[in-house]
Amino acid sequence: MSPALVEGSACRLSLPTGGEAAAAFAALKGLRGEYQAPAFRHVSRMDLLHMRGLQALDALQAGCGHREIAEAVFGADATAGRWHADSDLRAQVRHILSRATDLMAGGYLRLAGVRPG
Repeated sequence: MSPALVEGSACRLSLPTGGEAAAAFAALKGLRGEYQAPAFRHVSRMDLLHMRGLQALDALQAGCGHREIAEAVFGADATAGRWHADSDLRAQVRHILSRATDLMAGGYLRLAGVRPG
């Protein structure tokens, strides 16, 4: 949009046809203040594992240690109460990091059937 466009002034807007029309129409409704949040989508266990894996990889690549990763993924309170030498939380962090590292190193391609396992 042009920065010279003043609120309330007329303008011409072209919407695409086909698959992108719905997204463009939703954006137009948002500009008019008619935006509605999308309906709640159920978060599966796999979605949660992927999210935690990405968080853990980001933290690892930023130089964080396993305890710091646990705090970022599970929260400071949970980590303070459950972090010790043989805790399930430490095992979960190691598992999440191992799984995410494997997926990053080509595991997604094996899951999709693009690369042989």
